[in-house]
Amino acid sequence: MSNESGNDLKWYVGSVVVEAPASPVHWTLEVGEEVSEADYASHRASAGLLDEVLTNSAFARFQEAYFAFKEAVAKASEVSADKRPTVETYTAIRRTFDDLLTALRRFDDRTSHALSSRYGKDSAEFKNFKQALSLEFKTSFAYRFCYHLRNYSDHRGSSISNIRQSSSITPGGTPSQEFNVILDARTLLNNYDKWHSQVRKDLIQIDGEFSALSVAEELYQACGRAHCKNLLSQEAGITEACAKIRSIADRHRTQNENASPIFIRTNARDLANGKLEPFNVSPIRIELLDVVTAALREAHQVAQP
Repeated sequence: MSNESGNDLKWYVGSVVVEAPASPVHWTLEVGEEVSEADYASHRASAGLLDEVLTNSAFARFQEAYFAFKEAVAKASEVSADKRPTVETYTAIRRTFDDLLTALRRFDDRTSHALSSRYGKDSAEFKNFKQALSLEFKTSFAYRFCYHLRNYSDHRGSSISNIRQSSSITPGGTPSQEFNVILDARTLLNNYDKWHSQVRKDLIQIDGEFSALSVAEELYQACGRAHCKNLLSQEAGITEACAKIRSIADRHRTQNENASPIFIRTNARDLANGKLEPFNVSPIRIELLDVVTAALREAHQVAQP
């Protein structure tokens, strides 16, 4: 494309409807008003912030790891009701638990890096997050234990000592299956001599077996609290980003409820002559707005004393 054509490319707001099933896929485009490069850049920055703190955040990856562990245990429990679980079933439990420990460390490291890059290490946002994690380390056994359990698994292998299934009969005569993933404080202490001093005290006090499922649940709650505090420390910027995305989307109205708002980049002279070629499209990320609304609502609920 020549420089002259390139200089004539403009951004417009519009909408698209993808009609499916169809072969080839049929698009219906509507082109609305022109928007500036600054408007497009503002949208990208706003959507980037929301992705960073929500949909593509380190906490989102931690959630995925937590639910993967829960799912692996649930599948094994379902299998155990009919037959003995396979080696692969047990391997999946151990693997997903190790993945959860890795995701925990990444939640801290990558969130801290994102905050320091965006706001600086002297910012209130960065300090608030680190303080939130420090509080969880101080008050939550699961958080401080799992934070250092990652080091254990790196040096000693899987930290899970047993995966146990048992059957019983309830007082009403109904068969009951119990499935649990077991950690053993004595084994952990005997196999590793580099525990954090407080974690060592915790394990000495436990002095026996305890449930990895209960630990994972407490860990999820602890990280969730820190994540909510992180969101609230950035609430003003998050809200402003939502307003910018909404403002851009509102600049094009369509009667088709199936239409998705988009940016369209095309040659202004050809568009004036009723042509739309060549062109590029980019989504206006209004789907993030509902995600943000729900996340901030939950964050305020979690933060309430």
